[in-house]
Amino acid sequence: PPLLSVPVGAFVCAACWHYEHRVSKTLALASMYAFLQNALQPNLIVMFKWYKRTEENCNPIEPIPGLHPLPCFSPQFVGDLDVAARFAFLAALALYNRYLSTWRYRSIFAAAQFALIAVNLLDLIWVCRLNLIVGLPDELFAIGTELLQPMVDRFSLIPLFVLVAKLCPVEAQGTAFALNMGLLWLGRNVGGYLGMGLLELLGGVEPPEFENIRWLVTLRSLTRALPLIIIPVLLPSGSPQEDAHHMEANKKVEQLKEAIAESQVVPPNVH
Repeated sequence: PPLLSVPVGAFVCAACWHYEHRVSKTLALASMYAFLQNALQPNLIVMFKWYKRTEENCNPIEPIPGLHPLPCFSPQFVGDLDVAARFAFLAALALYNRYLSTWRYRSIFAAAQFALIAVNLLDLIWVCRLNLIVGLPDELFAIGTELLQPMVDRFSLIPLFVLVAKLCPVEAQGTAFALNMGLLWLGRNVGGYLGMGLLELLGGVEPPEFENIRWLVTLRSLTRALPLIIIPVLLPSGSPQEDAHHMEANKKVEQLKEAIAESQVVPPNVH
C-alpha cells in the first residue's frame, strides 16, 4: 500500500488539473495543494497507543528505563482532550481573523507548516520523558500539545477554504467546497499509507516496548516540512483580501517577469 500512494497521488493531481484548469488554473493548483499537503505528511496513531491506558502500558512486566512510566490517560481524559481540540478550532479562527487574514497566502501556509514542525517536535520531548525531568505532569503537557496541534492545523485549513471560495465561480462554490474537502480527506488517507511505510521502515513501533518511537516522532516531525517545497509552486502570491481576478492578474505578471528575466540572461562568451 505505501508504494501505491505515489501513482495515486499522481493520478489525483492529473485529474485536478484536467477538470479544473478550464475554470481556473489557480483553482486547479490550489486543489492539488489541498491534496498533497496531507498526502506528503504521514498520518499515524502511534502516539494515541502510547499515551492511552492499557494493561501493558500501565503495568509492564519489565519497565524500560527512559520510557516508563507511560502517561496512561483514562478514556475520560482522552475525551476531554478531544473536546478541548474543538475549542482550539474556534481559537484558531479568531487568531486568523485578527492577525493572519491580511498576510499573503504563501506566508500563511509557510508559517503554519513551520509552526506544525515545532509543535510536532514537542512530542519528542514527551516520548523522551523530559517533561517529567523538569517536573511537568503528562496531563498538563498533553493539554498543551493536543491543543496546539489542531490549532496550527486549522491555520492552514481556513485560508485554503477562503482561497477556493474566491477562485470558484459563484454557481459552483458548493461543488468546489465538497471537492476540496474530499481531496483533504483523501490526502490524509494517502498519508496514512505513508505512515504505514514509515512504521515498516522502522521495524514496527508497537506496545509495550515502543521501540524506535523517538525516531518515528523525529521523522514524522521532519516530514511536516515537505509541503514547504510545493507552496511557491501551487499557491498564488495574493492574499485573502484580494479577489480572484486580482490574483490571476498577479500570477500573469509574475510569469511575465520570469520570462523577461530569463530572456535577459547573457550567454557566456565563446572564444
